[in-house]
Amino acid sequence: MLFAIAVVQFGYRPSLNRQTAASEIVRLGEQLGIKFDRETVRARLGEAYDLLDEKESANVLEYFDE
Repeated sequence: MLFAIAVVQFGYRPSLNRQTAASEIVRLGEQLGIKFDRETVRARLGEAYDLLDEKESANVLEYFDE
């Protein structure tokens, strides 16, 4: 669920090394008084992507080609 929000709302692209999605999620948490570590958010997003099957992975990458 968080992965989908990161992709659609924050432009998370699994294929890019540098991006702002994790930092934006951390800032959003801070606004709510919730502390997240940016590296942990990045790691969890990467793990979520790794759990997708081949078709789901392709759908995520195609999302940005539209």
